[in-house]
Amino acid sequence: MPPNLKDHITDHSLYQAYESLSAQQQQILSFAYVQALNDKEIARILGVSQQNVSKHRLKALTKLRSLITEGG
Repeated sequence: MPPNLKDHITDHSLYQAYESLSAQQQQILSFAYVQALNDKEIARILGVSQQNVSKHRLKALTKLRSLITEGG
């Protein structure tokens, strides 16, 4: 099983926000921030385009930011 970013989150509100992301968004963030892979490497692993990975990663980060700063 690949490393999961969830295992590294200690802040409760961040953990809850992360849990609200789609499985694919969680997977992409885990690859990016736990395994330090770039979008191209993640795309190859997931069998999707690099643009798709980039779009999902940015959308996930935007959602996390809004959930944490605005409380949802």
